[in-house]
Amino acid sequence: SSFSQALIFNLYLVLILDILNTLVSLLLWKFNERRLITEQPFDLSLSFHRRQNLNAMQQFLPVATLHALFYFIFFLTVYFSQSLKTGMSPGWYLFISVVANVIPHYCLLSPLIFLFIIRRGRFKRVSHVHSMLNPEKNPNDMYFAALHDQWQ
Repeated sequence: SSFSQALIFNLYLVLILDILNTLVSLLLWKFNERRLITEQPFDLSLSFHRRQNLNAMQQFLPVATLHALFYFIFFLTVYFSQSLKTGMSPGWYLFISVVANVIPHYCLLSPLIFLFIIRRGRFKRVSHVHSMLNPEKNPNDMYFAALHDQWQ
């Protein structure tokens, strides 16, 4: 029917856009990372903005990848269940339909990934602050280490 053809076309379109989103995000992350390493700007503002872009991309990429993976699974289950609907028993078709609705799984895993990313970043910042406050370090070493971090 035309409704199922429109559904499959929309699924193809969204899947292609989702995969393109993930690939472009990955390419931008690699491009910004390489640019930050190869070009050593003497403008701290530019260097800071590039680092902030990398941090934002690093936090966004796992979620975009997870979304693309779940949408691909959703697409496969919808596509195969529609094409094999006539040969399936009603119970098996119901099971495939339930598996196809991965949105509840996505709604559970996405916040957990956000929590993991946030906590990892927080622990990284706390350990960085503790290393700066360590009284055993030489003040000159601390100054030059901080200066080195600022110029990266």
